[in-house]
Amino acid sequence: MNYLYKKADKKYSAAANSGRKAFTIVEIMVGVAIFSLLFLFFNEFVFHSRRQAENLFQKGDNLREARLALQRFEFDVRSSSAVTNFEETADAVTMTLKHVKEVKAGADPLTSDTIDYDYITYSFYFTDQNVNGKQIKALTLARSQADADPGPGSKAGGGAEDRILLKSFADNLTANTIGVLKESEFPVVGVGVVKRESKFFVIDNNYYMNVMLDDAVTIDKKDEMIAKATYKGKYNGSEVGFTDISRAIGVWFRFIISDNNKNVNYFDQLVYLRSKM
Repeated sequence: MNYLYKKADKKYSAAANSGRKAFTIVEIMVGVAIFSLLFLFFNEFVFHSRRQAENLFQKGDNLREARLALQRFEFDVRSSSAVTNFEETADAVTMTLKHVKEVKAGADPLTSDTIDYDYITYSFYFTDQNVNGKQIKALTLARSQADADPGPGSKAGGGAEDRILLKSFADNLTANTIGVLKESEFPVVGVGVVKRESKFFVIDNNYYMNVMLDDAVTIDKKDEMIAKATYKGKYNGSEVGFTDISRAIGVWFRFIISDNNKNVNYFDQLVYLRSKM
């Protein structure tokens, strides 16, 4: 009797299995489509998260490099006694500093001088250029150092020992500019939008700091005062600045730094020479 029941169960099970259908091609395609959508959503989430992390790291690296470069610039100016040459053209602005290399314990037997000097040259390029066979891209800040004054016409960035301190390049994914911007516009309360450029210039004491930094003075008036205190400075197309480089007391630098999220940081600082502090 039990044998007959088992035999009947086997027949019923076989019949049930023989009636089950396989997956159709439509069901498989629907399953693949659903899986693909889930995979795309997950991949987009991971990519977006990684991109945000990269942006954060890039912003931090960018600001750190800018601070270090401008701190190097500031340190060189503060430890120099004079500006020996300053040239500004449509392609670049270049400055050479007479830098205090070493303060000696005793007098030099040849010159009776207790200070040993070398010369530091800074160049900021507005356009792409070839300097001594080396290609320098626009918006690059370069530095060189030599034992002798290189003289007029010399530029930093073309020598084997020269250093690139700041540069500008495009982000591969967003095409946004990373590094130095040539110019940017800034909103000023009560004034409107003010345009500023990345550059540096040499100044003398033909200005009044307490007036120039007073909020009651208009932006145009400040720019005019800076131009009059700048070596060969121009205002409204006319040259109004001083022409004797020996009168230089410091260097004013303005640099606009951007990251790949289009965040802008504006560095604006006046640095006095060692002999004028």
